[in-house]
Amino acid sequence: MAQKIICNAKTRRVSVCNALDTLLVHKDREADIPQLLAPMQGKVTFYYNDESLYDTEFMDYKMNVVTVSSLDEALAHIDQHGSGHSEAIITQNEQTARQFQPPASIGMPPPRSPTVPSSDWEQRLASARRSWAPAVRWPWKKSPPTSGLSRAKDK
Repeated sequence: MAQKIICNAKTRRVSVCNALDTLLVHKDREADIPQLLAPMQGKVTFYYNDESLYDTEFMDYKMNVVTVSSLDEALAHIDQHGSGHSEAIITQNEQTARQFQPPASIGMPPPRSPTVPSSDWEQRLASARRSWAPAVRWPWKKSPPTSGLSRAKDK
């Protein structure tokens, strides 16, 4: 499954800002990298552990593959170099997924949600998420004023 997710995240639409640019792989899974990238061989140019590309948004068939030694290292990398809007994790460990998942109060989708909609159904689901997410009450922002607001027909 990871192979399909990675391939879709990189190749479905490379010219969008949420396409996969940097793949972080735990060092214990380093031997799996050739298999994970196999469907993209010949289509995508791969760079390995290239620090000069950490902040690069390729918008092309290029991807940086970086190995990390821990979840903490991966999270630190994401905090420093991530986009802030389309990071994802592929794991079988629920505790690891929970550590990666943002707090529920910020209105983000659950950790198993698609990062790039790949079907009409997923597109509608993503659309629905966008429509309810702004309604989440952000504790660090003031609520919009309600006085003085009215519909045009009420005037």
